[in-house]
This record gives sequence, structure tokens and C-alpha cells, in this order.
Amino acid sequence: MHRALLLSLLVLIFAIGCDESEDNSPPIQTGPTNLFVANMTTLSVINLESGDVSNDVFGLGNSPNDMTIAGDLLIVVNSLSNDLNFFHIADDGTLSPDGVVDVGVAQNNNPWAVASDGRGNLLITNCIQNSISVLSLESRQIVRTLEAGTAPGPIAVAGDFAYVANTGYDFGTYTFLEGSVWKYDLNSWDVVDSLQVGINPQDILMDPLGWLHVVCTGDYSGVPGKVYIVNPHSLSIHRIIETGGTPNHVAFAPDTTAYLSAGGWAFAGAPAGIVLKYRYDTGEILHDSENPIATGNGVNDIAILEDGRIFVSCFDDNRIDELRGDSVYASYIVGTSPCVILPDL
Repeated sequence: MHRALLLSLLVLIFAIGCDESEDNSPPIQTGPTNLFVANMTTLSVINLESGDVSNDVFGLGNSPNDMTIAGDLLIVVNSLSNDLNFFHIADDGTLSPDGVVDVGVAQNNNPWAVASDGRGNLLITNCIQNSISVLSLESRQIVRTLEAGTAPGPIAVAGDFAYVANTGYDFGTYTFLEGSVWKYDLNSWDVVDSLQVGINPQDILMDPLGWLHVVCTGDYSGVPGKVYIVNPHSLSIHRIIETGGTPNHVAFAPDTTAYLSAGGWAFAGAPAGIVLKYRYDTGEILHDSENPIATGNGVNDIAILEDGRIFVSCFDDNRIDELRGDSVYASYIVGTSPCVILPDL
């Protein structure tokens, strides 16, 4: 499921998508620089050198919600089918399916986000079960389960520590509690610190200056979005940026600016998609909810390349928009309902 919608919709859309089986599709040749696009049930690849789009090249599970690259593997987390799609990236750029791993369909884990610990494991947050699965990349088996807070979502790994943001969503009452960040020592697997943040944190990412940015989306109605800037060492709040709107994911540009995907949903009557912008060095807001950057409708995810090119997934319009100069420079038509994007850098 795309993360900008209410978490309570999870229980309502299990019928979306198709049944997943082992994908026997032939390998495809990718370019030197690519953007991987997880649509609602398929994978698309944009060759960023040529601009060519290869659509629906492989099937995915139901409702992809996160992607990562670990070594020569592209890994997609599917929230509603409770599994991972693995794809092998060969030295020559050939991409091929490399198996599907069940990570909790029996107990409905609802895997939400994934991060590599750099030690041969994947850390997978399980939103409904309030836990984190540690999966060995070698055996592709869950080797450890960690306790988490209420409805854990995004995760970031830096050095010997993992930082998990708990959204605070109560599936029993369909309400949001306060969000929190838990800090885990990857040597002992213990929780060593915690911090209360805002409502519904949906992303956590470390900027080039070493600060953690915790994007709190709000409750989609009366509580607007904020970004909490956190010291990862002391796990204390350094600054709060009042962006407004419903910010979802953050990405950092080389010029010390940060961009936020922030919805702009067609079903809610929004005329365009919404991207917000601020300086991550000073906290100055450049585009808030009253002055957003306009794109295609339903901006769910965002990615920035080292050369400064910015890409956003426009869920409602089945396209990826490329931004330059805070406006849409180019659009790429992809599969149905692009959820997550990831450059192979």
C-alpha cells in the first residue's frame, strides 16, 4: 500500500492486486544508471541515460511499500502479501528475478520498510505485529525477531545502530498515538534509547550533515505534518520544521536542500501533486503546504541523484516526474499506480 493513505485502509484492500507466484520472466538489460519503480503489482525500470522506460517487466507481490539494494540484490517489500521479491543485478546490468520470500503471511506481519545492516542481514519492520524481523541474506530465513513500538514503519541504519520510527497507529481504535523513534544497537540487538516525536512518522533518513530527519505526516485531518531533526547520538530533538500538509518521504539534494513527497491526491480533489522543500542545514522552509511545488497527482515517493536530478512517483497519474528548478522537467509513463522508486546508485 502506498504510505500517504491512512493506515487503517490496510485491512480494507487485501483484494487489490494479483496472486503471486515464482516469476519466470526472462532477464532484462538495464542501463548504466537506472530508476527502479515498484508499481502496485509490477516492476518498471527507467534508463536514466537514454530516458527509455521498460514497463511491467516483472511481477511483484501485493502493495509494494519499500525497496533497497543490498550488494547485487534489488529487494522489494510487499506489505499486503507479506513477502519480499528478490532480483539479481549482474555485473553487466542484467536484471533477473531471484525468488520470493514469505516474511509472515500466516500471522499477517504487514512488512512495511527494510534496511540492510551491512552485515549480511535485512531488518524488516512489521507494522501490525509491532516487531522487526531480522532476515539472513545468505539463508533467506528470519533468524531473529525484535520487539518494536506501536506500528513500526520506517527504518534507517547508520554504523552500529538502527533507528526505527513507530507510527503510533492503533489498529484497535483506528487512531494515532504519539510517534516515537527507537534506537537499536546492532551488536547486541538491544533497544538503547527512545524518543517521542510527532504524529505518524512515515520516513526517517540521515542527511549529509549527520542529522536524522523524521518525517511526521500527521493524521491526515486536523494535525498537519512536521519534520523532526534529531541528533542520532543523544537521540534528542534539534529542530522542528513546520511544513504543514501531509509530508511522506524525504530526499536530500547536493545544495543542502531537502524535498518532501506530500500527496496531492486526485480522489481528494487536489489539482496537482505536492512537493515541499526546506534547507536541511538551517531549517528554512522554501516551499510549504501553502506554496508547494506542483507535479502529477498523488506524490508518494521521492529520490534524488548525486547530480541533483529529482524524481517523484505520481501514484494517481501512473507516471514519474523529473524536477529541475522546482518545476516538472520531464515525465515518464510507467505501470499502474507507482508506489516506490529507487535509483541504483
